Amino acid sequence: MNKKFYTFLILVSGFLSTHSSLQAQNNTVTFDGATDLITVPHSSSYDLGTGDFTVEAIVNIKTGNSGYIPLLSTRTIVNGPIEGFIFYIYSGNELLLQMNGNSSVYTAVSSQSLQDDQCHHVAASRSSAGVKFYLDGVYKGTVAGGGNTMTSPGPLYFGYDSYDSYFLDGSISEVRLWNIAQSDANILANYNSQISGSSTGLIGLWRLEEASGQVVADNSPTANSGVLGTTINVEASDPTRVALCSNGIVTGLFDANTPSSKLSVAPNPFQEETKVTIDASAADYLAEVYTLEGQLVQSAQISNVNEFQLGGELRPGLYVLKVSSNALVQTTRILKK
Repeated sequence: MNKKFYTFLILVSGFLSTHSSLQAQNNTVTFDGATDLITVPHSSSYDLGTGDFTVEAIVNIKTGNSGYIPLLSTRTIVNGPIEGFIFYIYSGNELLLQMNGNSSVYTAVSSQSLQDDQCHHVAASRSSAGVKFYLDGVYKGTVAGGGNTMTSPGPLYFGYDSYDSYFLDGSISEVRLWNIAQSDANILANYNSQISGSSTGLIGLWRLEEASGQVVADNSPTANSGVLGTTINVEASDPTRVALCSNGIVTGLFDANTPSSKLSVAPNPFQEETKVTIDASAADYLAEVYTLEGQLVQSAQISNVNEFQLGGELRPGLYVLKVSSNALVQTTRILKK
């Protein structure tokens, strides 16, 4: 193997030791695209006005959706104009955040449609600098604007927008709301991991991992649980609990078949070089290193070895290492000091 590649490496996230992967067996709720929804009662915690916030979810979108694919929405008409916000996928590959009914910001986050029956993490965060968008943990750009109020007297819906009566044909899991603008590093560190319900700034955490029942538990300090459909009773608008996107696995730039169970890096963090070990059988692997913005920094083909040293040519910082073959796609985040 090329000696330069040995010194190239890996890095991103000493966070690995503090975050466990999602392990629930029924941690996804699937919607039929016609009547299904989840209803979370209004909470004053969501009345953030024009302040900072972040919204995240893991979604799996079927190919038959319409142009507007609602993920989360509080849009309603009670006092005259449209109030609230909606976070949705538009034109297949764009994420869109709309506030106060008509203030929209959006950007393309993928060259291919997200209506691909695959699990993806999507996120948006707002601050005075504008709205940032993320796909599978990777920052995809900032759009200026988005400063309108997101406050609404209405409930929070998953998979449904009451104003335009759009429904989601697909699945949602691990929904998170924050009253802070999450950093790029935090989004990447946590997108594929289960977080603590007491995390600073967290105002909503619905893991959607219940095996049965009508309740959708909120594991954040707000403790504002929702229900399948519109009431605590079983009804036609109830979505279905399924085992999909389990173990926190999402697809996209940083794919994984299991949560890095076959890929290890030690030491991590490291100062000069570190050792990468692949616990799998393949003649050839492709190793790639990305920045947090998704820029490919280095890549190399690995042949007939299961261990190699990396890191000498990278500057201190956070990166993502992706190792792939025909039978394996693994990623890990590591830190070079």
